[in-house]
Amino acid sequence: MIRLFAVSILLGLTALPVQAFRLCVPEQDFYPLMVLQGRDGTAVRLTNMVFDQLDMSLEVVHRPITRCLQELQHNLVDGFLASPFTPERSQMGVFPLKDQDGLPDERLATLEWTYALYRRKGDTVGWENRRFTGLNGPLGISSGAAITLTMRQQGVEVDDGASTVILNLEKLAAGRVQASLLPRSVADYLLLHTPKLQATIEQAHPEVATGKLYLLLAKDWFQRNPILAQQLWAAFPKVRRSKAYQRSEADFLRRYP
Repeated sequence: MIRLFAVSILLGLTALPVQAFRLCVPEQDFYPLMVLQGRDGTAVRLTNMVFDQLDMSLEVVHRPITRCLQELQHNLVDGFLASPFTPERSQMGVFPLKDQDGLPDERLATLEWTYALYRRKGDTVGWENRRFTGLNGPLGISSGAAITLTMRQQGVEVDDGASTVILNLEKLAAGRVQASLLPRSVADYLLLHTPKLQATIEQAHPEVATGKLYLLLAKDWFQRNPILAQQLWAAFPKVRRSKAYQRSEADFLRRYP
């Protein structure tokens, strides 16, 4: 298992800060991004690879989300992994922006994923014109998923009692929820490698929503390291597309289905 850890070395490149980058990671599980209270996960592995590639020293602290954001706002940490873009959070730290309109540069998203809709074979629940059709029962979503609030605001009955995608698929197969809204890459991988579930469940719609998360930087750190900040943001999508990361992601899904 790849772990985030602090490397106490002095870097010979003047463009890099001598002090380790202090990163706050939520002390909470958001499968598949983070498990084991933020000690492993696809986001954790990706971050390790990015800092290794940039030869940057990294120190990680684990906190509840609210405390991470408070410490970021007061420049007690250098960054937060990872945040959706909101006007409120843009006042707490610095997102990668595409221009002066204040909107994020989505090309520099740290993480991105697509939510797909899954149903039992024979069911007619679907997604058309940005609305569910034939949904009369609970919709299964993994615990902690950011999309849960959006669905509830739309009046959808959400069951977020299952913490992982595989548990949601098993709940769907057992008929305890009518449909499930899950990260497509993870759910498709698990269905492909779980014949019992594949025989019962099908994808009803490939793209209900997309999500993007960003490395949110502390204002003081950004002001001291504006060039390095751009390099850091740009490294995440580059590493995410690499074969090395894809192998690590596949390894994670095998270990934590």
